[in-house]
Amino acid sequence: LSSFLGFGVGKEEEILGLIKKRLVDYNIIGGSTTDDGRLFSSYEFFNNRVLKNSIVAIAIYTRRKVAINGKLELKKTNIELEITKSSSDGRIIEEAEKMPALDALVSKLGLTQSSFKSLEELYRTTFYYPLVSAENKEFSTTIGAIYGKKLVIGHNLKCNKVVILSASGKEILETPKMLQKIPSSKLTIIFACETGLETLGHKIYEQKK
Repeated sequence: LSSFLGFGVGKEEEILGLIKKRLVDYNIIGGSTTDDGRLFSSYEFFNNRVLKNSIVAIAIYTRRKVAINGKLELKKTNIELEITKSSSDGRIIEEAEKMPALDALVSKLGLTQSSFKSLEELYRTTFYYPLVSAENKEFSTTIGAIYGKKLVIGHNLKCNKVVILSASGKEILETPKMLQKIPSSKLTIIFACETGLETLGHKIYEQKK
């Protein structure tokens, strides 16, 4: 869990890294679950039990062909952000462009904090502007939380400069259509981004029609 307050964004890359060392002959797909976006706790389901801050895993052995498909509704922008100060564990951006990280992000996006009714509204807007390393392809991440003027990210920061990606509601709405191409006879495991769920809202149930 996040070392900032002892809860929040998980350290999935560390956990999956340890599992990978033990299960070197397996293909591993990992995902995260969380609350309603406040990131105070995570939760998992196992049969009829609801767990908190836990790991639930399933192992599948099959002789059938395995196919992995996905859709990324993001586009790269020309907006870069230089990270000038971060926490020791690399999961909190404290300053960017030599100013408080939140101020730098809002400025780069051409927004103003006063245009948002609440910090939560501003935070949910960041869902549509994830960050990707400008120096390598080792990580891409959404902003997991905003604490004061600091940005908590979903992965360990491994670079000094990031590029801001963007996603439109229209592109996100098109993403679930790929599920219509999956034959009903196939075993399907689906991972969905919180941004897509946030955008679709109650209409997510209409996509199967």
